[in-house]
Amino acid sequence: MALNPDNFEHREWIALQWLRTFLIFEGKFPDSQLNIEFEQLYSPREQVYIFSIFKTMFFFNVLATTFLKKRYKSGTACSIIPVDSGKKKKADPVSKN
Repeated sequence: MALNPDNFEHREWIALQWLRTFLIFEGKFPDSQLNIEFEQLYSPREQVYIFSIFKTMFFFNVLATTFLKKRYKSGTACSIIPVDSGKKKKADPVSKN
């Protein structure tokens, strides 16, 4: 999923890019400038909060994926369910509403 930097404040964008880089490169930072900027923009306490939120979201993502794989046997992790168009269904002639 592509994120547009125009939709975020600079500080938020750096945090998102830091987390993305951490995840993709398994904790290594090929661009050390990103890590430096992250550490300059966020206090050590804020860094812990950001990383804790990331770990929590990652855990629940893996957990949900585990359950979805068991639910969908066709090999897809999810499916798109059609949205109700809002059209009224024909009345059931048997029911007395």
